[in-house]
Amino acid sequence: MKIIPLDKLYQMDFTVYKPFSMFQYWKDNETFGYTNTPRHSHALLYFCNCSAVYNMNNKPPVYAEKGNIVYIPKGAKYMSKFSNVKKDLESTILIEFLMTDGENNPIALNDSIEVIPLHNPSYFHKAFSDMAKAYYSNIQSPALLKSILYRILADLSSMQRRAGIYSKEYRNIVKGIIYLEEDLKQELSIEEIAKMCNVSSNCFRRLFKAYSGMSPSEYRLNAKITKAKQFLETNTLSIAEIADMLGFNDAAYFSRLFKQKTGMSPTEYSQQFIK
Repeated sequence: MKIIPLDKLYQMDFTVYKPFSMFQYWKDNETFGYTNTPRHSHALLYFCNCSAVYNMNNKPPVYAEKGNIVYIPKGAKYMSKFSNVKKDLESTILIEFLMTDGENNPIALNDSIEVIPLHNPSYFHKAFSDMAKAYYSNIQSPALLKSILYRILADLSSMQRRAGIYSKEYRNIVKGIIYLEEDLKQELSIEEIAKMCNVSSNCFRRLFKAYSGMSPSEYRLNAKITKAKQFLETNTLSIAEIADMLGFNDAAYFSRLFKQKTGMSPTEYSQQFIK
């Protein structure tokens, strides 16, 4: 199963299916797990009023406490033990699901149990509660369940991505990272972006490559080609309009770059999606 780290999920096309959710009530020192057979689905648990320790496949124990989210991958074999349980209050809220990438291949967020600390636990507590209430509803809406789950996963991924950007290693180039990731036209030069971050262009290039795995110029071009594909798939904009929206002054130059990166001209690419 392909692993897509949570902070990378935000920009992926993925599908969730078979969502399930419930409020859970544990007792102090109660245990639960999958030790003989592997877990049948992925799980997210929001810890409302308890703590737990997870032991999985001879790996170091994983500890979760109130206000944490725990992710458990499909196929995991593990044992959990709950403590600090508040009587008569929900202990955890469980969400189960399966997921695939844009090519319908099964994916997971990790190959082991992961604890996700939260800066805003009340927000996720409400989202998990909404999911469980929607599942318990007499008139159940699969679309509503999926929409809540997509929002939870997107918000968790965005939170993790931002945490990586603001880490000590990349803190000095945060403005540049956000610019390259979010600005559509990206008309500033690398030198201008570096100046915006108060670092030299060489420093910016080095740190950005450590962050993204590619140079700022490569990242920018790949981002523009990806966005161009999205526009072309809708068949609602002309090639000249797309080139202009992406900061290319010359549509012919844009077309040459697109063919170099994809092996097809923009017209050939868009024709695949004409019904």
